[in-house]
Amino acid sequence: MVDLIVKGGFVITVDKNRRIIYKGAVAIEDGRIIAVDKSERILKEYKAETVIGGDDKIVMPGLICAHCHTHGRVAIGMPVELPVEFYDILSKWWWPMIEDQLTKDDVYVLSRASCTEMVKRGITCIGDVMEAPNALPGVLESEAKAFLEVGVRGVLAFEATERISKENGELGIQENLNFVRKWNKPESLVKGLFCVHTVFSCSPEMLMKVRDLANKHKAGIHLHVEESVYEVNYCKRTYGKLPVEHLRDIGFLGPDVLAAQCVQTSDQEIKILKGHDVKVAHNPQSNMECGVGIAPVVKMLNEGITVSLGTDGLFPDMFETMRTTY
Repeated sequence: MVDLIVKGGFVITVDKNRRIIYKGAVAIEDGRIIAVDKSERILKEYKAETVIGGDDKIVMPGLICAHCHTHGRVAIGMPVELPVEFYDILSKWWWPMIEDQLTKDDVYVLSRASCTEMVKRGITCIGDVMEAPNALPGVLESEAKAFLEVGVRGVLAFEATERISKENGELGIQENLNFVRKWNKPESLVKGLFCVHTVFSCSPEMLMKVRDLANKHKAGIHLHVEESVYEVNYCKRTYGKLPVEHLRDIGFLGPDVLAAQCVQTSDQEIKILKGHDVKVAHNPQSNMECGVGIAPVVKMLNEGITVSLGTDGLFPDMFETMRTTY
């Protein structure tokens, strides 16, 4: 007797042979898949307390959203005319009207709503970046509570930044450190990463402090890289080099870095990312909404960079994200 059998018109295994089983089924016991085969054989060999699905269903592994802001759900349907320039979108709308207003209760409600909606669309693991500078400390605990109640896997991080003050940046770093120390255990459904915003909102000293902590605690780093030309121009003006070059030269890059966006990344920077085995999270719908351009994903893939997909918070549907990418 098994706990559950899930039937499908198609079972997409994503195994090493990429099998697709027509009229297949999956047997589950104690939360683990114990058999995948034709429905006829599964139903003959196993008896289940519950059988769900049908010939008009697709059974497949859960989808992973590599980059998200679950608190962004509050902006859906917001009647606002966005500025044209990306930095103005941040400074005149996203920061003052959304992120700076969030409380721990807001974060809990928005995270739970977003997670519920994403699970309904087949997303079972979310890499989330939270920024709520006035809800520190403890805001990641509010988010984790929502993830656990929905039952979705989460890799959570607070977006530490010095855009408000160096002191607030320190609070953001400490938020991630506390969360990583508490939750990064093998059995945890939620885990933590370190996270910084961008090179234009974080000093080299702050970036390297986070780099050192990530090394010490064996946790990855999530950040935004070159979402718009603003960051490129800022870095040229401030450091005399491109953003990825700057990150390389201070010793920040590594195989544990997840760089979200990379829209304006040049050919030479793509080679740097590959050389340090940096991973990229592509968010095509968000890039369209903000009018920042099209990331050179084909060049990245041809170079051998691992590229994942994200929704960036406003679009909780990975199938639409895949269609947009294509």
